[in-house]
Amino acid sequence: MLNFWPPQNRDRGDKYFLWNHEWNKHGKDYSAIMLNLAPNNFSTLYDDRNFQLQTKYLNDAINLYKSLKLQKIPKDSYSKSDFATYLGINNMAFYPVCNKGTGTLQELRICVSIGNDGIKPIKCSRMASRNCQSGFKIILGDWQQSASGRAVTVY
Repeated sequence: MLNFWPPQNRDRGDKYFLWNHEWNKHGKDYSAIMLNLAPNNFSTLYDDRNFQLQTKYLNDAINLYKSLKLQKIPKDSYSKSDFATYLGINNMAFYPVCNKGTGTLQELRICVSIGNDGIKPIKCSRMASRNCQSGFKIILGDWQQSASGRAVTVY
C-alpha cells in the first residue's frame, strides 16, 4: 500500500489522514455491501472481520487506482473525453469536480460497482461536472513519491 498510496503529511499533521478518510467515507459502505454479498468470507469476530474488510477495501481501491493509469499523467490539461480515453474508461463512468475560480481539477468522482471481483468503473446514473469548463487543468499538488517512483496523488 505504501508504494501506490503513500501516507500524506498534509495540514492535519496525521500522515494517515488520507487512509482514515477513505475508509470512513467509502470503506464503511463497501464493507456493508461485501458483508451482504459474501458474509461467510469474513470472520465472525468483530476486530478480525473489520481488519479483513479494511484490507480488502484498500486492496480493491489500489487495484482500481492502478487500472486507471493515475500514477503518471502526461499532460496538464484535458477535455473530459480525452481524459476518459487516457484512463481507459467510458467518459460516462466519471465526472470531474473543479475549483470554481481556476477550473483546476479538485476531485475525480468515479462511479463503480462493488463485487467479489473488486471495484469496477460503471456508467454513472447522474452526471454533473461541477465547475469544470469544456476542459480542465490538472495540477499536481504536494505528494510523496514512493521508492518505486510510481505513486502520485492528484489534488
